[in-house]
Amino acid sequence: MAEQPLFSPIHKDNSTKLFSMQAFLQTPLRLKNLFLDLGATYTWFDCSNYTSSTYQNIHYDTTVCLQLDTLISGNCFEPPSPTCFNDSCECFPENSVTRQVDIGDILLDTLALPKTDGKNPGKLALIPEFEFSCAKPKLLAGLPAGVNGLAALGRFNFSFPAQISKAFSSPFVFAICAPSTPSANGVAVFNSFGPYFFLPGIDVSKLLTYTPLLLKPFGDTVIGYNRPSDEYFVGVTGIRVNGKPIPINQTLLGINQTTGLGGTKISTSTPYTMLQTSIFKTFTAAFKAAANALHLKRKGFGGVAAGRASLRSDKRKRGMSVTEAANLAKKAPCYAADSAPMHGDVVTVYYLGSEGCKKLLEDDMEAWLQENTKGSRRRFEVIGPGW
Repeated sequence: MAEQPLFSPIHKDNSTKLFSMQAFLQTPLRLKNLFLDLGATYTWFDCSNYTSSTYQNIHYDTTVCLQLDTLISGNCFEPPSPTCFNDSCECFPENSVTRQVDIGDILLDTLALPKTDGKNPGKLALIPEFEFSCAKPKLLAGLPAGVNGLAALGRFNFSFPAQISKAFSSPFVFAICAPSTPSANGVAVFNSFGPYFFLPGIDVSKLLTYTPLLLKPFGDTVIGYNRPSDEYFVGVTGIRVNGKPIPINQTLLGINQTTGLGGTKISTSTPYTMLQTSIFKTFTAAFKAAANALHLKRKGFGGVAAGRASLRSDKRKRGMSVTEAANLAKKAPCYAADSAPMHGDVVTVYYLGSEGCKKLLEDDMEAWLQENTKGSRRRFEVIGPGW
């Protein structure tokens, strides 16, 4: 296969903490902002006032519609338009944040993304028959302000990256560098294993560590489909705090192939890590113990449903000002927040480095723990990290 790398900038919304990316659609091309949903099946757009000279409706009994596995077709008794077509191929576009669904016609139209050589942007590359669903404006509720739809990056044959791959006979592969703050820039690269150059000229593709992606036998979509989940799961086998394993029910980390429960999912529809309640309680206790060992203290913490919280120096014990504590944090390494042993003895570590502690202490930010992890009694899977 030949590679034709394409890219899209990624933005982090200040209000929702969710990510959006950009693509061009229609003829003439118009810029669209799309919620980046890593595990979604169907890409969809708000088709209000949709006009294009290249759009096509899809008939429900065509091969394409059958391959889309949409489960639904429809009729319309108004004048023909992008959203009104008899015997149309329809699907259930879904908002994974609010868990709301709609019914919309599936269209084909021209989509475009900029080319890249891994360093610089190039000209727009056209995908002339990109398949997507229309949706009503109400489905945008709960998503970042200004988005026009959702880019589905799930492991489905007609997901956003899968269609780009087929259009250029390129590898079905993509990379995401998600920004940590709304002021930072992120990027998604499609159709390329690398290079991915970042300042100061470092090819981060050579620094990547790999772990297998696991299949879950059933999906978690509002509308059920008789096929495996399109979301991405990884084989976490344990959790460590400051290098020490914490006692948890490890069966919750694995995927039950009969019930479909359990597992560790990488998600962009939840802007924080979510843990099953028993794991969350054990994790928070271990995290507090590690924090206390470094004379750091959380205030305002009231359990799973706690509001704002922060980490600060324990001035009664140490006699330090926040600035002094911050200087100490800058000089000395801080403790690891957690690490997750993976398949093949690969260990992925998410940690509070010295600068991270310094920022928490100086700015009196929300606690990393409360901001980035939450417990849920209804969850039978671990979700995260929310970048």
